[in-house]
Amino acid sequence: MSSLDDSHITQLGCNSSEKYAIIVHGWLESIATDWVHDLVENLLRFRGGCIIFMDYSNHSIVQDYFVLVRKFNSLSMVLNRKLWQLEEQGFNPDNLFMYGFSFGAQLVINAGNLYGENKIAEIDGKSLKVVKGHD
Repeated sequence: MSSLDDSHITQLGCNSSEKYAIIVHGWLESIATDWVHDLVENLLRFRGGCIIFMDYSNHSIVQDYFVLVRKFNSLSMVLNRKLWQLEEQGFNPDNLFMYGFSFGAQLVINAGNLYGENKIAEIDGKSLKVVKGHD
């Protein structure tokens, strides 16, 4: 698994002709979060290819969610630049699966929209849902 800041991931053994995935964690999470390891194992087992993890935990560890929200656009642009960089390195977005959880889901959806409508093979974003009680 490589990190999002690796400039040329083929040097780390990723093959531009294979499937690849980008995982983005949520608020108060990091690469050490349990579900991340489970997802990585499942992706490697059932999908194969290379996995890139966007670790923005130095920003997401803040206890005030709205401090993180103010950084949304800049974090989204980092992810969008990585998508363009991967394409320039020969990685085909038809082979890309992006997964984000909670705040990370919003990041992958926004970056995917900026990158190009229907350009990425699959985006899966899981958000927390608010359910209102009955009055």
